[in-house]
Amino acid sequence: MSSTRLQSAWDCHVHCFEPDKFPYKATRAYTPRPAPFAALVRDLVTSNVMLVQATIEQSFTGLLEHLEACLDNPEHFPGRVRGTVLASSENRLDALTDAELDRMHYLGVRCVRLHSLYGTSNHGIGWIQTQLKELAQLQAVFKYKWSISAQLSLKVWSELKDFILTDTDLATVSIVADHIGSATPSDYGSPAFQDFVELLQSGRVYVKISAMHRRSPGDILAMQPIVDLFAKLAPQALLWGSDWPHVDTSGWEEAGPLEGADPASELATLRSWLSEEQMQKILVENPERLFGH
Repeated sequence: MSSTRLQSAWDCHVHCFEPDKFPYKATRAYTPRPAPFAALVRDLVTSNVMLVQATIEQSFTGLLEHLEACLDNPEHFPGRVRGTVLASSENRLDALTDAELDRMHYLGVRCVRLHSLYGTSNHGIGWIQTQLKELAQLQAVFKYKWSISAQLSLKVWSELKDFILTDTDLATVSIVADHIGSATPSDYGSPAFQDFVELLQSGRVYVKISAMHRRSPGDILAMQPIVDLFAKLAPQALLWGSDWPHVDTSGWEEAGPLEGADPASELATLRSWLSEEQMQKILVENPERLFGH
């Protein structure tokens, strides 16, 4: 376990993969090497963490087992562990009983994830709107104030702006945009980018500053204007995620992690861009408000 872990800080986006115990989908778009929870504990740089069920996982069984192990054995991981479950045709959350959803919340689930990338990008905007409305009506979302996270293209976030800001079913739901809203350096200042900034300013949408190495391969410094603007205009909306174990999503054959992804170095870079007050919001205050309950 790291002795330099940032106390009270949150890493809001990590995955664990143990395919021998918790199989991948046969229809998956990529195949990462195993990345067990013990390896995450070894590498984690924060004292609190959000485990996210990946699209390639067959079910949320593995996620729930990790949450239960941490709850039953605090020495397994002394910080707080929360979970994000994936909503999909294989994981029908609306088919679960209220008691099953209550159990998920007890174990630490605080977010449900919608994903429209990696093999499902043919879904139109109407499908995404329907999914968001259905998730917002889940018992656990309105009873326990679970958030809804989504990995969508910047264009789709732009197309969703008016819907998110006006739909009554979403009025009390916090929405989280994964992986910096899929914004790249070339998107800065575009109409879609401006729409996304307006969503962040509205107080309805959070964004994870994560996977910058995917948005600007080999040069995360090119992401500084985006991060600076987000932090200036919507400091209350920012979260940070390491995206551990930095999987290669480029093909179906098993592949190791992407080169150059280093959470500690990334945090040092963010600190060089942002003020201590802004970093406190990103690492502690904002995730605590969203996931700490």
